[in-house]
Amino acid sequence: MHIPASFMPRIEAARKKHGLSNGELVVAALESTIDELPGLIGAPAATGGSLFAPRSPRVVRAHEGPLTPFNIRLREADYTVIDQVKDTVGANSRGHLITVAFDAYLPTV
Repeated sequence: MHIPASFMPRIEAARKKHGLSNGELVVAALESTIDELPGLIGAPAATGGSLFAPRSPRVVRAHEGPLTPFNIRLREADYTVIDQVKDTVGANSRGHLITVAFDAYLPTV
C-alpha cells in the first residue's frame, strides 16, 4: 500500500519508541482509533440511485504531497479484519484506512 511520505518520520519515531514492526504499528493504530474512524473517514454519500445506478463519488486524498510504499507483514486473518473495517467505515482502500488511523494515532514530530 502507499501512504503519504510525510508520515514516515512519525512512523519511524513510533516504531523506535515502542519497538514495533510496521504491521504491529498498523494493528495498534487501528485498535486505538476504531471508534473514531467512521467520523474521521467521513465517507461521502453515493450519487444517483433514481435515474442512474448508484455510484460512489471519487474520494479526494486527505493529505497532499507524494506517496511512499509502506510494506506490512500480518497474518492472513488480520488482512481480512482490515478489509472488514475498511468496508464498515467507508474507506476506499487499505491505504486510505491506515493513513487516517495513523494520522489520528501517531504523535506529530
